[in-house]
Amino acid sequence: MSKPLPPSDPTALRRKAAIGLTALALAAIVAAGLICGDDGGRGVAQSYAAAWARQDFRAMYSQLSKESKDKLSFASFSTLQAEALATATVRRLTAREAGKVSNGVAQVPFTVETRAFGTLSLVARIPLTADNSDAHVVWSSSLLLPGLHRGESLSRSTSLPPRAALLASDGVALAEGPFRVSTIPEVASEVVGTVAAPIGGVGLTLKALGYPSDASVGITGLERIFQAQLAGTPGGTLSAGGRLLASTTPKEGKSVRTTIVPSVERAAITAMAGRQGGAAVIRPKTGEILALARSAFSEAAPPGSTFKIITAAAALDSKVATLKTFYPAQTEAVLDGHSVQNANGESCGGTLVQSFAYSCNSVFAPLGVKVGAARLVEMAENLGFNRSLTNIPGASISRIPQASELQGADATGTSSIGQGQVVASALEMASVAATVANGGVRAEPTLTPVTRPTASKRAMSPEVTSAMRTLMLAVVRYGTGMSAAIPGVAIAGKTGTAEIRDTVPVDPNNPADPNNPEDPNAPAVIPNDPANTDAWFVAFAPAWQPRLAVCVLLDGAGHGGDTAAPAARDILVAALKNRR
Repeated sequence: MSKPLPPSDPTALRRKAAIGLTALALAAIVAAGLICGDDGGRGVAQSYAAAWARQDFRAMYSQLSKESKDKLSFASFSTLQAEALATATVRRLTAREAGKVSNGVAQVPFTVETRAFGTLSLVARIPLTADNSDAHVVWSSSLLLPGLHRGESLSRSTSLPPRAALLASDGVALAEGPFRVSTIPEVASEVVGTVAAPIGGVGLTLKALGYPSDASVGITGLERIFQAQLAGTPGGTLSAGGRLLASTTPKEGKSVRTTIVPSVERAAITAMAGRQGGAAVIRPKTGEILALARSAFSEAAPPGSTFKIITAAAALDSKVATLKTFYPAQTEAVLDGHSVQNANGESCGGTLVQSFAYSCNSVFAPLGVKVGAARLVEMAENLGFNRSLTNIPGASISRIPQASELQGADATGTSSIGQGQVVASALEMASVAATVANGGVRAEPTLTPVTRPTASKRAMSPEVTSAMRTLMLAVVRYGTGMSAAIPGVAIAGKTGTAEIRDTVPVDPNNPADPNNPEDPNAPAVIPNDPANTDAWFVAFAPAWQPRLAVCVLLDGAGHGGDTAAPAARDILVAALKNRR
């Protein structure tokens, strides 16, 4: 045997290089063969199976034969595949290595994880065209789900277990049994919501969870929010033609304990007194929602001057203003030629603290312009605007236009006082107050009991938070929110009076008056009519050791300090008796 040439020998290096190139070429040829199909189409079947596992319908369709595509459009193909996956409640598909092609069919083992039928081991039989050098998949209904044989149809029969109970924070049932009854119906009727058949029937999403076609689901309220937990896991049979693929038993869900405190909920219901709007109460440190009354999270409306909390925080954070910054007393501010007036045409100004306490539009509209749209929107978004509440399906999204959409001083200034296109829910504004109460850290509002917030974010610095407490204390001590005062308890709050219709009187003798309505039958504007404005009040208490944050919105109820603030006070009085 000859000795190996030393590594530095050029001949050996050339030989190794040639061997390496040959190996790479062989690998490329093999790979090309797998893709092009000269292995009998096994590679095509493997590629199709991989796309199937990804549920990539476009990639699957691209590998069908021309004849299959002629018979079936991509839209129809996608619909059929999606329906089959929903029928089987497929959560995940995992394709294994394809076997050799036999009689024009490649067998690919799959692990099929489902929501209602457990984990199944099924084999897909993938028919291929006869052209081995350019094989394609010959589609048939047997390719709707691994495990189907030619001519078999996929079917199922499912049922839901008994619905689990909804509980208040103290364990008392808010809704239980098939008729969703409660021993505290006055509380339950406000928050539980309804269970019914979905409008339009069970759609693809619910079908994919295993719900039967006649299922009733949570439509509103807590029943909707906790639908998945309350419904449990469906069970039943999955069949391929006459063959049984899987059989399972429905599994009942566990009772859901919520954060709703019956005594606080009763106080919120009483304070609302049947009026339209909403009330929300939050525990600042955890974001736990103690009460929701009326449309507390499902209605979004202009928040009026309660939004000045956000404007002031942005101004302090950007050092555009301090608590001692002084503003001249004025009755209005003019922005881009448009007048922004104070409530009732009052002359208003002084330090930032005084301007906040008396809710001076003539100060805060220009202040918002000075802060700038970008910083204003950023602060609002830090506090929960422009995003959904992930823990509360169905909650209205509180919105402020993006900075790029706030064109001009008028748009920015109007937004700074909670008007224009700014809208918020009572729950969102309670969360804003809760964030100030919690030292500038925002705990995501939740209806699930927690010992510490699972999702929290610092929205403002401790220094800004301290200044905001000073501002909000002044509102209740001597400003527009004095009617919220509770003897012996320091309350930090902010009023809001949001215009919901134009309050400028119309000159009926001047057709050119821009305030003249196009509709001649439109009701006349009545100055100072309470119906012209929504009343808001947000607060937290006790101010130095906050345990609660509250927001009250009363639709068409006039000034926030006159109506919403007393309602919030009544809620706080009752809620502060709850020691947890």
